[in-house]
Amino acid sequence: MSKVLVIEDEPDLSQAVRIKLEKEGYDIATAENGKDGWDVVEKTDVDCIILDIVMPQTDGVWFLKTLRAHPAKTKIPVIVFTNLSEGEKVSSIVALGEYRLLVKAQTSLETLVNTVKEVLRLYQ
Repeated sequence: MSKVLVIEDEPDLSQAVRIKLEKEGYDIATAENGKDGWDVVEKTDVDCIILDIVMPQTDGVWFLKTLRAHPAKTKIPVIVFTNLSEGEKVSSIVALGEYRLLVKAQTSLETLVNTVKEVLRLYQ
């Protein structure tokens, strides 16, 4: 069973994503910000990460920089799931080599699940 980490500060959205992915057979961990997400990654083997960018305390850009700087964690695929669609933070994400960027307002939960399936097929 693949383990997916959802890093999202909106409780209703986090719960909806968790429930949808659990119904698809995934083991789900959740975190409310980048630091809490990093704590999960340090303690648990994670196969895929769904990451919001704008969060309190530590944001998604901090998380990505930390993840990509850690040699044992650089290969974990990340799906950036945010309402940002342009600007400096998106440029930061692109510079970190992320290739999946989904805009929340334009993406159904079904599309998110299909993206997770696709990413896991490519990386496992």
